[in-house]
Amino acid sequence: MENILAQFSGGAVNYAYGILSPVGFGRKTTLKLTETRVVETTKKFISSRYCEIRVSRIDSAEIVEQGMPWLIVLGCMTIALYGLGLIFFTLYFFIKNKYLLIHSGNNTIAVEIYKTKDLAIAGNFIQKVLDHAELISVNSRMTTAV
Repeated sequence: MENILAQFSGGAVNYAYGILSPVGFGRKTTLKLTETRVVETTKKFISSRYCEIRVSRIDSAEIVEQGMPWLIVLGCMTIALYGLGLIFFTLYFFIKNKYLLIHSGNNTIAVEIYKTKDLAIAGNFIQKVLDHAELISVNSRMTTAV
């Protein structure tokens, strides 16, 4: 077992076609930064996911804030009902979810950030992951140059 350098836990997220949506109902995703990998463990109601990405393969990481896409769908479906859809459209712009994303090639790991205080923890986790990826990249370049 490798040494854990950093860890972040948050909500499970469905990520398809660039659309993020929280799974909800207390489902959890845990990210662990080890010396060579970022390990994701996600538990959902009827499924689970275990993913490892080599730190040297990480392209980027980000924190994203966006509205809930199902509010747009509800707005479109109920716009004919006395303008009820306008309420859902308005809510889309005021109710936001925050996500931590780590991109690597064709793979993206997404975690919902529950509380505002967790934003700083998520930012620190991203910083540690990217710093560690850069350190590994520099070390590998120095090894191949010699």
